[in-house]
Amino acid sequence: MPRSCADACPTALPVLLLRCDALYARTGLYQDAQGRDYPDNAVRFATRSAAAVRIAQGVHGVKKPDLVHAHDWHTGLTLLLMKHAGIQAKSVFTIHNLAFQGNYALSVGPSLSVPDKWLVHAFSEPKSIEFYGALSLMKAGIVHSDRVTTVSEMYAREILTPRFGYLMEGVLQSCKDKLSGVLNGIDDVLWNPAVARNYSFDDMRGKHACKRALQRVFGLPADPFAPLMTIGSRMTGQKLADVVLDALPRLLERHPRLQLAVIGKGKAYLEKGFRTLAREFPDRVGVHIGYDERRAHALHAGADILLHASRFEPCGLTQLYAMRYGTAAGRIAPGRPGRHDRRCIAKRPSSDGCDDARRAASRRVFARRHE
Repeated sequence: MPRSCADACPTALPVLLLRCDALYARTGLYQDAQGRDYPDNAVRFATRSAAAVRIAQGVHGVKKPDLVHAHDWHTGLTLLLMKHAGIQAKSVFTIHNLAFQGNYALSVGPSLSVPDKWLVHAFSEPKSIEFYGALSLMKAGIVHSDRVTTVSEMYAREILTPRFGYLMEGVLQSCKDKLSGVLNGIDDVLWNPAVARNYSFDDMRGKHACKRALQRVFGLPADPFAPLMTIGSRMTGQKLADVVLDALPRLLERHPRLQLAVIGKGKAYLEKGFRTLAREFPDRVGVHIGYDERRAHALHAGADILLHASRFEPCGLTQLYAMRYGTAAGRIAPGRPGRHDRRCIAKRPSSDGCDDARRAASRRVFARRHE
């Protein structure tokens, strides 16, 4: 049943929560403790889509929406079911990461309330969600939405190509007239150096205090002159966690004062690898497996350097967070140095003057600390 939490929200935007413990009361969002996808994921996310459609049809006490904005494959079925129900609200579907598509056996389609006419071969029906012999919830969002957006203009171009299309490039090319890129942004009130410690380029004392706090949280020695590098990322192949994990021991041996703080969650063998690294370098590497909002803010506020690696990057929110806190963002991308970083630069100055800290992080901060 949907529950409203409007009274608890910091803005006037009402939020509805869907409660169904049989489907959602799990230890993980998508996977069990062993890193395996839940076998009923298709039903779990189809149920949420059905609830969204019911709200779009009209629910007592809730304003009927004029626009439905769905994100990634988890919500793609919403737009198909809206069309099937004859709902007039306009729809936008945003692709954050095309590599994850929600592809399942065609045979589960009826249990997800997908009409048979949209389960036939795609060659005979343009609106079918059949995809190489399976059904794709990502494709459902693409072909049944009024508009499709991605998280950057460059990514909107890239996903039309075989290199980044993950076999979906043909579908997207057929819909390119409704495809556009809208650059990601961050909440510069939530991610705010003035909240952690009030600092700027001309007065970095607050940044130094954040560094001490981060070292304490991760059990590292409080050394103001030790370069403190951080990683905040999913531990997956896309994020090059395997490559980084292989390189870090050599980096730590080459730079004996370097410290490392890591937050992340992902593949079990990569999580194990980072834990092993922390045991091998107990006073220099701190690792937290999982997602923790408090640690994430501390990570960006206290770091000297953010190490962000990926085989492809739709936009790059992590780099934006780092720059917001005056932390130099270094990125590893195979064969494409710096290409994505340019599109992630903030487009407007912040109101508290912290742009100076962002621009100068890689220039004066490190010259001052580590000369």
